[in-house]
Amino acid sequence: MHKIKSILSHIAGAASSAARYAQNLVDAPAVVLLYHRVFDSKNDPELLCVSNDNFSEQIKYLKKKFSVLTAGEFSDTLCRAAKFNKGSILITFDDGYRDNFANALPVLEGNGLQAIFFTATANIDKPDLFFWDELSAIFGHIAAVGLRALEIEFGGTKFTYRFDSAEASAGSYLRIHRELKYSKELTRAAFMMKLRAVCGFDLKSAPVEVREARMMTSAELKKMSESGAAVIGAHTHTHTPLSVYGFNEQYTDISLSKGILEKITGLGIEYFSYPFGSLEDYDSASVEICRELGFKLAFSNFYWQCHRWTDRYQVPRMLVRNWDIEVFKNRLDKFFAR
Repeated sequence: MHKIKSILSHIAGAASSAARYAQNLVDAPAVVLLYHRVFDSKNDPELLCVSNDNFSEQIKYLKKKFSVLTAGEFSDTLCRAAKFNKGSILITFDDGYRDNFANALPVLEGNGLQAIFFTATANIDKPDLFFWDELSAIFGHIAAVGLRALEIEFGGTKFTYRFDSAEASAGSYLRIHRELKYSKELTRAAFMMKLRAVCGFDLKSAPVEVREARMMTSAELKKMSESGAAVIGAHTHTHTPLSVYGFNEQYTDISLSKGILEKITGLGIEYFSYPFGSLEDYDSASVEICRELGFKLAFSNFYWQCHRWTDRYQVPRMLVRNWDIEVFKNRLDKFFAR
């Protein structure tokens, strides 16, 4: 079965590459890069962190070899359905981590480049973390204290999670992560509160690296918005997959983040990215709301390049991992092949 899946994966990959190649023959592509964090992390199960050294090398390479567009240049080209210049790149960041301000922004400023920083707003000016960052820290705590299993009764159901082997622990992590990801904010917060209590975890006592995963403050966001290297974009208030919500809840979550960021920065917020961003994480209502709220562009998180016919409310992006420069070059070459 594994061999069959591997063969099917190779076939799908080859078909996707052929489709991208064919489109590139007709129209020069642009690629939107998606980063999350620039941080030298020792524990990164979600693979969101790019090290400071790798990020610096990647940005220097982009500046040297590509046409890195500002948000305005990219938006103007796509909204006019015009052709992108050869080698066009747009840099984006999702979530609003503090290291975007502390580590990424100075590198962009030093190289004269710009990025859009999409920021979820619920944890601005708070020490609270995104659920996946706290969940990772809790699992580190569980390993440290030698907990082998735990039971949580929640919503009338008893959940059992095992940690007596690396495989069991990884399976438990993935189960909890998916349950929390597709829960609404209040349900997610209540579950995390119970999980902390059951395993005796206190964020205030967590290692510094864990607590460094906090969001930017209002002051940091304001200062970032004043830099020519940054444009602030909205990313909802609660960072919940919008497909979990009905129309009215989606509208509130999106518009609230837009309003908070406009109040902090004193600027209009013209760009949006869908939390998580895969095609199962938002729906047609999400797209309609982005149009209604006047966003120029909305960005997804599925693997493809942009062309003049790309839907400006479903702009695809290439997720960047902690790649050294040779791997980074290779990944980009696959998009620009023609």
